[in-house]
Amino acid sequence: MTLILGSGLILFFLGFSLQAMAWTAKAVIAGLQTETPAITRQFVRMFGMRPHSYLASVTLWLWWPMVASAVYCHFRYPARQSFAIAFAYWFALCWLLVAMALATIAFILSLPLFILLADIEQPPDFMAWVPLISWILPGVVMLFGIGCWWLSLQRGKP
Repeated sequence: MTLILGSGLILFFLGFSLQAMAWTAKAVIAGLQTETPAITRQFVRMFGMRPHSYLASVTLWLWWPMVASAVYCHFRYPARQSFAIAFAYWFALCWLLVAMALATIAFILSLPLFILLADIEQPPDFMAWVPLISWILPGVVMLFGIGCWWLSLQRGKP
């Protein structure tokens, strides 16, 4: 119950913070000298209206799947241990939904700024290492996984 109530409180504060950012984004986007992407314009038109707090309300909608999962797990898994395991998975899934929503909102609101960043200046020369490292890291993780698998075979633990 504490996780559900705490999550509701977090989403409440997060929703109103996002709402303030949407109100501010409307003014910032209006001041840009470039064309704003259509999805950002529509998002700000829907959620950037004062004094309405539509974005805060929609953010609070993300709390209801957490409540529903607690109710579902309570009736589906009466034993404490099975309830705890099932609820932990559902709770993590709900927060993954919240993270996806937040990432989408952040992406939509930052689209106009991506266009501006390319016009400012060239990146420093050492930043050329970033794509190289980005390609090397998956290989390193794959080799680490193969090494762990090989060591588990040597120990006799598949």
